[in-house]
Amino acid sequence: MNTTESYDIILLQLPYNFVTPVPGIASLKSNIEKHNFKCKIIDLNYKTIQLFKHKYDLKNILTYKWLDVVSTKITDGDKINEEDKKIFQDIFPIWLDEINQYKPKFIGLSVLNVMNLIPFFDIFKDFLIKKCPDSKFVIGGSGLFLNGTADKYLKEQNFIDYFIYGDGEDAIIKLLNDDYESINEYQKITNLDDYPFPDYTDYPKETLENLEWLSVISSRGCVRSCNFCWRKYKGFNIKNPDLVIQEMIEIHEKYKPTKIIFDDSLINADRLKLNCLLDNIINYNKTIDNPILWNGNFACLPVKDSDVVLYKKIKESNNEMLFIGIESGSEKVRRDMHKPLKDYDKYFMLSNLNKNKINVVMGIIIGYYSETEEDFQETLNFFKWCKNNLDTQHLTITFSIFSITENSLLWKTAGINYDKNNQWEYKNINNFPIRYKRLKETIELSNSLGINILTPHKDYFSKVNKQYQKKLNE
Repeated sequence: MNTTESYDIILLQLPYNFVTPVPGIASLKSNIEKHNFKCKIIDLNYKTIQLFKHKYDLKNILTYKWLDVVSTKITDGDKINEEDKKIFQDIFPIWLDEINQYKPKFIGLSVLNVMNLIPFFDIFKDFLIKKCPDSKFVIGGSGLFLNGTADKYLKEQNFIDYFIYGDGEDAIIKLLNDDYESINEYQKITNLDDYPFPDYTDYPKETLENLEWLSVISSRGCVRSCNFCWRKYKGFNIKNPDLVIQEMIEIHEKYKPTKIIFDDSLINADRLKLNCLLDNIINYNKTIDNPILWNGNFACLPVKDSDVVLYKKIKESNNEMLFIGIESGSEKVRRDMHKPLKDYDKYFMLSNLNKNKINVVMGIIIGYYSETEEDFQETLNFFKWCKNNLDTQHLTITFSIFSITENSLLWKTAGINYDKNNQWEYKNINNFPIRYKRLKETIELSNSLGINILTPHKDYFSKVNKQYQKKLNE
């Protein structure tokens, strides 16, 4: 493609796992152009899919999942094979020829998970530097943590000119005005209402129309302080519900996704604004034949702060599913997590959601570092309560073994010991064999009770079993 058009900045969404365009990078584009700079998004996930359709035949792997498979290999400590490397090396020149023709002053790299992309960077950076010698490189995104392992790795590579941590909207405008230096603090915007809706015009319309969902961000930050969470963003910032419904309507009418997913930490962090938003959705849906369907993350609230009318309104607004992080059946463990919800709080919430036939995916963490065998048995008893008191056709469980997440409050502070393979143990109550046994028991009980397990996690046990067998053979 020949063009003389130039851009102030090209935003690259780096490969991870293409499901739907990420609203964060599209929000950056709209704000950049609001300030009269020229910006273009090149989503390398989408580019890879198009390339695969015409060139590669990866047997038994859906093409759009290939990058996720590579990431899984990296996470599990396996090496990228020669076929993977060959595909990368074939792809890079095609990507970079397109980028370089626009002669951008800046190239922005947006990342969701830097650690999974380290092997990618090892190959990609040399191509990038060679092909785009006159561009400055800036990196940001939800996967970048100040002074984290990946942050230190990228700085050691000595090819990134600027780092942005946290919200990028204002920082990137300063950068384009030659008024920004990487600073060691997180960037925060103070009023989401001041920023335009995401701009997806760099994606082919037919691609957006074929997606199952698109995302909306109605708030940033979180009102909780769970100590296992990796999020550094403190404070909470929520958008006016009237603006949120305008964005939802625009997406629904322009691209017609099957559903809209709220990419918020919690959709009910501000209950008054949630009520207003639900009213907006209900009123709009009454005017159309194909109503908006939506999903979101939901917090379990104390009974005193709960409203049974809210649960009815959630159902009336055409909600498809709520994700709720219960995490453990033990009050003690939840208290240790800085998540002090009482048992009667969760029983009240789940009963009311179930009464209104609202589908719930419940997140459970197996083997939190302070979890004892007694605590774990309380989680199993909680599953039995669910079976005896709920219509489980509206309940699904997703679970994972607890891991100490870099950047969380627990990182290097909980008195946890690590072995040579970075597996951890805590005193004499929690180690990998114990966590493995508890995960196995959890799966067996869920299956015996007929409680649904989220489909992507059905293979989770085999992955952990592989790690367990590896440890046994040490």
